[in-house]
Amino acid sequence: MIPTDYQDLLTGKELAHVATQNPDGSIQISPVWIDIDENKGYPLINTAKGRKKDRNMIIGSPVAISIAQDGNFYRYITIQGRVAERTEEGALEHINQLSKRYFNRYPYNLPEGEIRIKIAIEPLHVKTAG
Repeated sequence: MIPTDYQDLLTGKELAHVATQNPDGSIQISPVWIDIDENKGYPLINTAKGRKKDRNMIIGSPVAISIAQDGNFYRYITIQGRVAERTEEGALEHINQLSKRYFNRYPYNLPEGEIRIKIAIEPLHVKTAG
């Protein structure tokens, strides 16, 4: 569902803003590094286990993502979807790859004891502009 000509916003260096729903119904927003599962076309984010967004992003929970192009904020993509998958498997390598892309630093400077979670978002509604 993510148009090919907007996938660069998920594979470049733009930060995404991810909105999740807290247990009380309020919204939590976090800037995050983002990626795309090329096989499924699902946006991928990576977070530390136990963080607020991790606790909010259980399978099936709603998520919204917004990404604007650096230098041209009129070109953007918004994605509304739900958490489709979450796993520790491959999450460390994924954050290492994101760290290399965003900061040219490999491996990621992982704090001692931190466990990473890779989360895939099934896109249900996609809007683009620019």
